[in-house]
Amino acid sequence: MEIKEFGKIMEEKVKELLGAEYLVEYSEVTKNNGNIWHALAIKKKDENIAPSLYIDNYFSRYNDGADVDMIAKELISLYKESAPGGIVDVDFFTDFSKVAEKLTFKLVNYEKNKNMLKGVPYKIFEDLALVPLCLVENKYIGTGSILIKNRHLEEWEVSFDELWENVFERAVINTPVKISGLLETIMGANKIDEELDLCGDLKHMYVLSNTSGNYGAAVIMYPGLLHDLSEKLDSDLIILPSSLHEVIVLACGELNIEKKDLLAMVGEVNRSVLQSEDILSDNIYHYSASESKLYIYC
Repeated sequence: MEIKEFGKIMEEKVKELLGAEYLVEYSEVTKNNGNIWHALAIKKKDENIAPSLYIDNYFSRYNDGADVDMIAKELISLYKESAPGGIVDVDFFTDFSKVAEKLTFKLVNYEKNKNMLKGVPYKIFEDLALVPLCLVENKYIGTGSILIKNRHLEEWEVSFDELWENVFERAVINTPVKISGLLETIMGANKIDEELDLCGDLKHMYVLSNTSGNYGAAVIMYPGLLHDLSEKLDSDLIILPSSLHEVIVLACGELNIEKKDLLAMVGEVNRSVLQSEDILSDNIYHYSASESKLYIYC
């Protein structure tokens, strides 16, 4: 049995157990880097938000002998824990003046996300794409985001340039930058002093993200951030894309690591540490203080 067939079976079984007042729909969800996940969306007929419950792990359990009824009951239990429980107000999304207050963006790999980017007003930087998002937060669904599409700009009568002017202005407020020493991140501040002599180049490495830790690699595109950091460190910078959610920044003037070793480090992390949907790039980047410019480190 393929997972699509399993998804349809689970859709019918969950419908049967929940009853006529619920809507249940199986779908394929395209995640970052073209990864396909399989989900059931469940909601009451009078609700406007349906949580997506991913069934990929349940399919593995089914193949190992788990019973369909047992899996369906687990999915229903999970749904009831995460269900919004009412109508979620998304009326603000029709008014750009309200949307503008909630804007931010994420960085993704351009080549791996070409299909997802169709119909999206993205910006290109080297091998990456900047993707605009509208943050959503309420008591029912917690914090999430809506991907902004070209059709939204048409509905708002807003230009591409006007959108991105607002995105850059609000991102630094809505998803502010967070800078930590790599030692602090790895070992915790209380252990830094006693281990400092053993850490060599780690003393000159910094982790850049945002305060939410979600899509934090985008902060390297915040206006003026790398310029200010290079001035503070009195050095050009090397940026290692450790994931979609953070990058590692190295001060070139204090660095004793070869470029080929940095590339190997990024490649190894991407292959053996990260989930495929969290990979940003296999490249590394250089910020030139004299040129005030960031580019792929060739």
